[in-house]
Amino acid sequence: MQPNVFAPGVIVADRYRIERKLGEGGYGVVYAATQQNLGRLVALKVMHPEVLLRPGAVERFEREAALVQRLAHPNVVRLFDFGRLPSGVPFIVYEFLDGRSLEHEITQRGPLPPARVTRIAEQLPKAPAEATQ
Repeated sequence: MQPNVFAPGVIVADRYRIERKLGEGGYGVVYAATQQNLGRLVALKVMHPEVLLRPGAVERFEREAALVQRLAHPNVVRLFDFGRLPSGVPFIVYEFLDGRSLEHEITQRGPLPPARVTRIAEQLPKAPAEATQ
């Protein structure tokens, strides 16, 4: 199967214009894209086509979408859309969060002050707690 590699400017699912690739993992690729009808920047996650062949992979992707769309918490990204490309490959559209990773912060600034570590640590269990309710 051909991988889903979208260049900037390509329109995906008739409404998302690819801006740039954000990252890639074992299950798919995440792009920054513009939702054209709203002019909103989003994160578009597209499953790798070869993953479709793995037992349970599509169901896992769909469970991710079902779980995230039920969550309403400031520490969890919002899900805006879910669907399939004409090829049958699933995609999920998330709220785009523009920021720096914790890894970036530590690499650039060195060890974090204890008060900041405490604030981060206090927030970590809140999102999973929301998911279990």
